[in-house]
Amino acid sequence: DTEYFVMSINGEYGIISRTGEIIAPAKYFMINPGRNGFFTAFRKFGEKDSVTNSLGLTLLNSKGEELFTPKTEYNIVGEEGDGLIPAGKNDPYGNKKFMCYIDHNGDPISLLWGNFDNAWGFSNGFAIVKRDGKYGIINTKGTLVENCVYEELTRSANYPELFEAYISGAKVYLQPGGNHYWKK
Repeated sequence: DTEYFVMSINGEYGIISRTGEIIAPAKYFMINPGRNGFFTAFRKFGEKDSVTNSLGLTLLNSKGEELFTPKTEYNIVGEEGDGLIPAGKNDPYGNKKFMCYIDHNGDPISLLWGNFDNAWGFSNGFAIVKRDGKYGIINTKGTLVENCVYEELTRSANYPELFEAYISGAKVYLQPGGNHYWKK
């Protein structure tokens, strides 16, 4: 959102408007750039510089209000999209992420709780996910509409309704769960 910017003061982050109005004070460990008027943020708990400090994930609206009490069970977050936020946690060894989607209340969406290595924000009802090093696409109902078989997968810059993928080195344009157009 170009009306708002993430600012840093003494190593802590907040949100400022284009006109210079402070929307959220600089009290956050991290704030992601906003999307659709929402900003995902981590806030520290405990005493400053304490080893007992922990981080809590929250969602800020365009007024700087926290939409839910920070959740300490997540240490990974993506951008909000279609009212859902990809969130997750590394396993104890830091080798794998376990991703899910949470709503604007911070509640996990049970249908979208997957054992994904990574998950990206929804847009127009679809999100890219990664499992075992391969990419696929899910819908907001949690259905895997494109299996995790692609080596690369992105939203097409040239064709907004399509995704671009590579499988076995071949490029394909695809509509999630629908037509596939192979590039020769």
